[in-house]
Amino acid sequence: MTRVAPDYRADPFDSLRRTGLYVLFDPETRADWRDQLAAIQDAGVRWFQLRSKQATSGQLQQVARQARIILDRSILIINDDLSVALASDADGIHVGPDDLAPARIRNATGPGFLVGRSGDDPAMMAGPDARQIDYFGVGTVRPTASKQDAGDAIGVDGIRAAAEMAERPVIAIGGLTIADLPLLRRAGATAAAVLSGIWGQPDPAAVAHQYLDAWAADR
Repeated sequence: MTRVAPDYRADPFDSLRRTGLYVLFDPETRADWRDQLAAIQDAGVRWFQLRSKQATSGQLQQVARQARIILDRSILIINDDLSVALASDADGIHVGPDDLAPARIRNATGPGFLVGRSGDDPAMMAGPDARQIDYFGVGTVRPTASKQDAGDAIGVDGIRAAAEMAERPVIAIGGLTIADLPLLRRAGATAAAVLSGIWGQPDPAAVAHQYLDAWAADR
């Protein structure tokens, strides 16, 4: 029997373009992570990335499977770990320039699996590997404390340059505030990826609403 993809997987970038928000979450930092994840989804967010540098692969797999059940209307991306992504029925993986090559991921997963890659190297965006990548995470836009190895901030102008160059959706990353979202949308970004600005707040869902409203402003 042919497996029918859920509606949110039929055109995953449609919801991302409309909402403009891609929320990163780390269960290691919140005991109430399940409730908060569900509340952020209820707020209207449709893309999530599980990113936890402290968890072991086994712990990450257990968390990813739980997150997959909670995020029943959303895209779930796993940071770096392909084995966890496959074992949890996640929708894709996000890797850095020095991680597993996109071509190897594609060979192991097939065309329906989403592959995101961080960086703003022009060769990465226009080279042979670009055909294996579904979206680029570009930044850091602003200085950020959540990624200690981030390079110099590129600002909104850097996002504009990347969006003009890339043949794939560009997701802005790094220290993004609510006020940045309309600027990023006008610069050509498909969405903004946010970790501490939402996940690190006392009421993440309420703040997510504000980000969503900012993306939709003046449209």
